[in-house]
Amino acid sequence: MTKFRILTALAVAAVLALGFMVMQFVTMANSGEPIEPGVAGVEKKYYCGTDHDPARIAAQEKDFEAKKAAVKAGKLAAPNVTGGVINVYFHVINQGSNKRDGNISDSTIQAQIDVMNQGFAFGGWSFNLAGVTRTTNADWYNGCHLAAQEMEMKYALHQGGAADLNIYSCNLGMTFLAMPTSRRITTACRKEMAW
Repeated sequence: MTKFRILTALAVAAVLALGFMVMQFVTMANSGEPIEPGVAGVEKKYYCGTDHDPARIAAQEKDFEAKKAAVKAGKLAAPNVTGGVINVYFHVINQGSNKRDGNISDSTIQAQIDVMNQGFAFGGWSFNLAGVTRTTNADWYNGCHLAAQEMEMKYALHQGGAADLNIYSCNLGMTFLAMPTSRRITTACRKEMAW
């Protein structure tokens, strides 16, 4: 009985924590406060990726519903994607030379690529480790979940093009259980955050 109570208490705590985080993200998304990345030559005003313009939201929803109806009617088929190779640029952000400072090993990075290859092999996808960068910057390492540090870090380190995957390792701490996404956020980011 004691084990049941402990498990119930943990489950309730996890649900409350997730609810709190979702409320935090909604509050941040609705704030519309600009982010100042401080990167030379880059326009300084960035906003949350969620589009708040009612006209654009309505147009996106109308487009989505039209495509959904076309698929149901057999007039629109999903693209025939048979897989491919995705180049991966892995960026190790750390605050020192030790593993505890975030300086993960090349073997750990390769193990992650191996897991990705195993997980996506069924669809014909594979991942090629095209490059690894190592950056010692305590502000980026400990603040990569903050909008300003994240934008500055990604603008400085991003490699490759739109078809390449950039992975950034840093210290997220205990601030995230999950990152909420939506069709609107993805659409807005694709249009406005073209690397």
